[in-house]
Amino acid sequence: MKTKAPVHFQGPPVYPFHAVCRAIHLSGKQTGEKFSLMEATMPSGGDGGLHAHSYEHESLHVLAGELEATNEKDLTLLGPRESCFEPRNTPRRLGDRGAVATRAFLIDAPAAFDAFLRNDGSLFASEQMLESIPNEMEIRNVLELAGQFGVQLRKPPENHLEFAAEQPQSMC
Repeated sequence: MKTKAPVHFQGPPVYPFHAVCRAIHLSGKQTGEKFSLMEATMPSGGDGGLHAHSYEHESLHVLAGELEATNEKDLTLLGPRESCFEPRNTPRRLGDRGAVATRAFLIDAPAAFDAFLRNDGSLFASEQMLESIPNEMEIRNVLELAGQFGVQLRKPPENHLEFAAEQPQSMC
């Protein structure tokens, strides 16, 4: 059995996607694809859309704010120091219904979603994407890329275009 060397990483890359900033603290590359650890910041009123992950299970732990987690059966409000787990292929929607931004750690196992974010950083981290609402071609490209990484975007975020237009450009 091959043992991975310890990893110490500072200054994680940050990717904005659906008005949520995600910092990849530990990527699948760094953990031998066992898991990824990301920190997500969702602004008040943010919505991640109804989606499912085919390749990984997802756990999240709220650090600050209030997050509404909805799966096919339950709606749960999570506050600081509360966690939830969603098995792969479970449709879910995450939204910030509080008055302040929500910060949470996301752990995906095995690692796959971080590769989706990292695959083409220009899709998510370019100045153009931060300064404008995605056009139809950019949305099609993201949907195609999502499918390649087992991310099923089933229903877009509520009021995503209006919400994105209202967000400050420097939210990440």
